Amino acid sequence: KVFQAYTELETELAQLNNLEAGTVHIGASTTVAQTILPKILALFKKTYPAVSFTFVQGNTDLITQLILTEKVDIAIVEGANHYPQIAYAPFAKDEIVLVTRANNQLSKKAEITPKQLLNIPLILREAGSGTLDVIFNVLNHEGINPKDLQIEIRLESSSAIKQYLLYSETATFLSIQSVISELKHNELCIIDIKGMEIFRTFQFIQLHGK
Repeated sequence: KVFQAYTELETELAQLNNLEAGTVHIGASTTVAQTILPKILALFKKTYPAVSFTFVQGNTDLITQLILTEKVDIAIVEGANHYPQIAYAPFAKDEIVLVTRANNQLSKKAEITPKQLLNIPLILREAGSGTLDVIFNVLNHEGINPKDLQIEIRLESSSAIKQYLLYSETATFLSIQSVISELKHNELCIIDIKGMEIFRTFQFIQLHGK
């Protein structure tokens, strides 16, 4: 608490002198942390060189808890959960797509029906993932019980999922942002799901009054 109070005092003194200085504690859910935020943080540091920041990543549940316990000042997360203590503001839209390794048996299915998903071995994110919440909400809306999916393995990051994909006959749901390079180099391909689109909004979160 002493260190936290000291850091806040430094920031407030800098603001009194109209200086953009101090420390910001930033968090981000895994997808945002790996695909979008590094570039933003680099540009932020160029614009405000006197501001230092700490950065932590984790799934949406973890980052939200860090906000609630005031260990992080502001964060960007995905997912549909809302807490009354937290202020939410939209940041950017994102599309989640079904992808598989190029040139395998699954890649020959240019389009499937939602029900055909039940016959495909899937890699999914771990419990607590905002991406998983969004996917399950859409599947439920389509009349598909997530418990009926064939889950081959659960992994904790997009990077690990992509590596697993390259050596398996599985498919997975990933942010379009995280597979741009692999699609360009024909390592992965998208399988369209007839009549089903998955969009989500990344959100800024912080405690009310902060």
